[in-house]
Amino acid sequence: MQLVILASGRGKRLNKITQRKPKCLIKVNGIPLICYFDKTFSLFKKKIIVVGYRSKKIRKFFEKDKSFRFIENSSYNKTSMVHSLYCAKKLINESLLISYADIIFDHKIAKNLIKTEKSAIVVNKNWLKLWKKRMSYKLILKDAESLEIKKNYLVSIGNKIKKIPKYQYMGLIKVSLRDFKIMMRFYENIKNTKIDFTQFIDLLVKNKKIKFKILKTSAFWTEIDSLKDLKITEKLIRETKNKLSFTT
Repeated sequence: MQLVILASGRGKRLNKITQRKPKCLIKVNGIPLICYFDKTFSLFKKKIIVVGYRSKKIRKFFEKDKSFRFIENSSYNKTSMVHSLYCAKKLINESLLISYADIIFDHKIAKNLIKTEKSAIVVNKNWLKLWKKRMSYKLILKDAESLEIKKNYLVSIGNKIKKIPKYQYMGLIKVSLRDFKIMMRFYENIKNTKIDFTQFIDLLVKNKKIKFKILKTSAFWTEIDSLKDLKITEKLIRETKNKLSFTT
């Protein structure tokens, strides 16, 4: 199995920090964000990082580790993460685990995802507790996305919500090689290089291209979209550090 990290974006809401470095290299309690993937990296022999903004800095950061391969999304500033994944398609020759680069999670989540036989996405049970630290209830309704499940399979995802959903997508997904090829053909056909990742998954499901199994977890997970998120994440890590299995 291969690991693909989507790390091409700038992170505009963190502009004060990301003016000189890519988002995945910002410091979280003194440690580059990408280093919180170390134990997840150890699960894979083949690792691909899709880069774009300040890509030379990421390449230099990993220059001593020859297990990484880099793919450039040269149009990162006008395309989405789906296009970043598409840029890596020629290197994909087996099932893969896809991860956003701006999340921190217990690596046991990745271990459990690897064990699933089918294409699957991970959803978090405790997401609302985190969101309440990040924003008001009004903003939660604006920021969170719909997620509907039936018989442990995904029905719908990525739409606006009117009420709080039970789970939230975490930015982690496992895809079989067969399903990956289906995804890429579908992406070519829709001709929308700016489509959001969850909206893309939603289209795949609604058009009956792929069935995604749901993996539910309550293990540690957070994402960093703003300076406030960064401060909250640093505090959460300090409070729970001894219980976590991702730190370097």
